[in-house]
Formats: sequence, C-alpha cells, structure tokens
Amino acid sequence: MSDTSHQSAVRIYLDRTFGPYDAWIDRSAAWNSLLFPVFDLETVRKIAADTQRMAEEDGHDSTITLHVLDGGTRDGKPRAVVLSVFWAALSDDPEDNRYAIQVIQPNARGRYSIGSGEWPWTENGPADNGDRP
Repeated sequence: MSDTSHQSAVRIYLDRTFGPYDAWIDRSAAWNSLLFPVFDLETVRKIAADTQRMAEEDGHDSTITLHVLDGGTRDGKPRAVVLSVFWAALSDDPEDNRYAIQVIQPNARGRYSIGSGEWPWTENGPADNGDRP
C-alpha cells in the first residue's frame, strides 16, 4: 500500500477486544470485509503492549504478539524494529521459523501495517489524531 493519497484517518478496534486505536485505512483496498490499517509507531507500541498482555493471560500459543525494539534516533527520528511473533508456528526447525517471525517495515510515511487483511479489525469512526493522511 505505497500510495497514501486514498487513506482515511479512522479509529479501529481489534475484534472489539483491543482499542480503539488511531489508524489510516484505504477503503478501496478492503477485501472480503477485511481492513488493511497502518499505524504510527506510538500506536504500534500500544498494540504491542496489548498483544503481550493477552499472551501472558491466555498463553503464547493462542496469540500473535508484537514487539518494538528501540534503536535510538537517526536524523531526529526514532529508530525502531517492529516484530510480529506467531508463537504457535515457532518450531525447533530454523527454516520453519521464517513464517513465525516477521519484521514489519514502515511505509514511506513511517506507518506500520499490522494484521492487514488477517486480523479482525473493525472501524469505529473518525480518528482523534487530527492527522491528515
């Protein structure tokens, strides 16, 4: 989703369990009622904390967790690595683990695609972030 000109700032929930979070979505990219949201780093940190809490409460094999690894700043902007870990797919075979661990890269605007087209995101109105796409 490299073209951000069609993105709308919205508030969304994850399966009505987590959120609301501020996000940007491209309604034209929705497929089979699934949303493809992107988030700023601050919001990714909130989602990461929520997924890690869920893993502690419900067990790691029943969830995917996000992790934000901080690496200082570069040119005044925060440097971070965002990881998604699918614990149920983690195995003793390193070749299999390439599907269990994913590095999520930011787009040109520094936003991260989290659970796009896979997680049950639900739109809940306009965003409170006041940011333009």
